Amino acid sequence: MTQLTMNSQRMAPRPLVRGAVFAIAAAVLMWTAAARAAGQDATEHWYKGNIHCHSLYSDGNSFPECVVEWYKSRGYNFLALTDHNVFQEGQRWVEIAPPTETKPKHGFASQEALDRYKALFGTQWVDEETSGGKRLARLKTYAEFSPRFETPGSFLLMPGEEITCPTPQNTDYRVHVVATNIVDPIEAPAAAAGQTDPGVWQANSAAKLVASQSKAAGVEMHAHLNHPGWSHLTAADVCRIDGLNQMEINNDDSGSSVSLPATEATWDTVLADRIARGKPLMLGVAVDDAHNHLTDSAFGAGHGWLMVRAASLTAENIIRAIDRGDFYATTGVELAGLRTGRAELALRIRPEAGVTYRTEFVGQRKGGQTGQVLAIVDGTDAIYQVIGNELYVRARVTSSKARMTSRGTIAYYEMAWTQPYQPAKIEEGK
Repeated sequence: MTQLTMNSQRMAPRPLVRGAVFAIAAAVLMWTAAARAAGQDATEHWYKGNIHCHSLYSDGNSFPECVVEWYKSRGYNFLALTDHNVFQEGQRWVEIAPPTETKPKHGFASQEALDRYKALFGTQWVDEETSGGKRLARLKTYAEFSPRFETPGSFLLMPGEEITCPTPQNTDYRVHVVATNIVDPIEAPAAAAGQTDPGVWQANSAAKLVASQSKAAGVEMHAHLNHPGWSHLTAADVCRIDGLNQMEINNDDSGSSVSLPATEATWDTVLADRIARGKPLMLGVAVDDAHNHLTDSAFGAGHGWLMVRAASLTAENIIRAIDRGDFYATTGVELAGLRTGRAELALRIRPEAGVTYRTEFVGQRKGGQTGQVLAIVDGTDAIYQVIGNELYVRARVTSSKARMTSRGTIAYYEMAWTQPYQPAKIEEGK
């Protein structure tokens, strides 16, 4: 895994960008009053969740109940298990690898995983048998294990799938799309030989399949593009994926590493392209895409998540909030307040002792470069005041708190990203 290195110059306090117009609030910002003025419900709450991770149903290393328990016990409010091209249903058994095999191949569970399973849920819950000299354990279905975890108002489990498209002939595309709150498994679209823009076609086709199922079932569903860099999708490719309005900007395999600047650059390129074509903005999602829930690591479970603002913790509310962009993405930085207004973008960071913070307001001015840093603020309260020529604005917060690798080196610094918005659209009442 490559690492993100941050030099001291970037984190050292420095003056605000010259020519940028913004102010720091001298007193406590009236977040509730401002929310009401902006038409937001002051009773809405923030919910923490992850919508991309794996279990032994595909290439994860833990039993699904252990995966769910990992997140619930750490204060997450919602979760979607998204195994590759499979839903947690039907009869499925995994072979238990010999204790000496700590990293067994796909289709096997380690002895450590079985021991953890029994320790958390008891031997009576675990179904085991021996067949042909093989030790087997049954993977329980979503219908069996979900009632053990769901707690109204506290923890919500949603069914999901990582639609994993086969690599089209003579290409290196590895297109994956996460589908959340689905009711039936979705078959991955396979591009025919000679298909024009096969990677783009696969992503748009997967989006159509999710939308079709959502309409037929009358259920709110969410779909987003996974790890575009890892999938070998260029910025030009993503610009042609109009069926999806969310993309992963942080992921266990392709975020918060040296690939992160490239992923953000793709995001900004897509934003500029969509604005030029009058399309909806592309929103940025953070997930951990965790496959390992047995050991802790900087790049792994808990490496990225969403903070979603909704009136209550229901699948419908969470999905709708994500799809309208009422959330921020984070790898550890938490916001105590966030306000997107007609004339300003304001945020307050929930501080940790000994940690410093820098907010960069990123966007594009009319006739200007996309992904431009419009202003920089050091501290826990930051406001960007709109000049009037911004095509879009978003905020990126970087902290001085480092996540360390097992070797004692810096893996990345904790960050957060707000969603982009178009000030002019708000001014026009759109």
